[in-house]
Amino acid sequence: MSSAACGGPSEAVIWQPGASWSASPEEIDVWRVDWVIHAPDGVSDALIDDWATGLLSRAELARAERLVVPAKSRQFARSRAALRVLLGHHLGTDPRALDFRAGDHGRPELDGVAFNLSHSGTIAVVALGAAHTMRLGIDVERVEGDRPFGRLVRRFFAPSEAEAFDRNPPAHQAADFARRWALKEAYVKALGTGLTYSSRDFALSDDPVSWEPRPLLSACARHGAAHRGWCFRNAWLDAGDDRFALALCSDHEAVARTFRFDFNDARG
Repeated sequence: MSSAACGGPSEAVIWQPGASWSASPEEIDVWRVDWVIHAPDGVSDALIDDWATGLLSRAELARAERLVVPAKSRQFARSRAALRVLLGHHLGTDPRALDFRAGDHGRPELDGVAFNLSHSGTIAVVALGAAHTMRLGIDVERVEGDRPFGRLVRRFFAPSEAEAFDRNPPAHQAADFARRWALKEAYVKALGTGLTYSSRDFALSDDPVSWEPRPLLSACARHGAAHRGWCFRNAWLDAGDDRFALALCSDHEAVARTFRFDFNDARG
């Protein structure tokens, strides 16, 4: 297995400044949102919190308030506010006016755009689909050691994936688990099935980390011979001392652009 697959050198993903973005009907746009703001006096944090909560619906505010850990509440509010700003820009609509509906498995949906949000640790990521993208999933997972990887792999991975994982030396297991799990989550999120579709019922091939699009489904009970139409990308992200596995899945191949969200720019 390559060094990149085991948590070696980061994949080179260039995050363009958000100010250069204009929505395109032909491309998938991926946004990195570093929601932790480092402000020496704390003033910027308070301003951004007020701005973020001012964009949210009553239901979203209630959900943020139910998260009793302050960091989790702030993560949700800021990530959801960033999503609203991006969708509002993409659709030419006031972010406050967006009225999400719940899909079959509770996933938020809007007419006119496929989108998905994921967050882990200090990072959130948003994917906005091209006009002809019907299904889109994105996931980010922080690399975490000291987890019962053997038990998790047996429970959630297909047999071929578990066998490949077992070939990792112990020092590489944390990174490889995050990489594989992000890819599997991105696919399930693209399907929109939630936990009704077992992660053991499909297998992904053991490719190195790459932002180049390629089919990774090597076996799939759900799609049979049509499984190769699904397109995957993945990369490593670094934030402070943490490393994250990023994965993107779509129902067809399209150009994927990458941007960095800036809260101060979004606030105007």
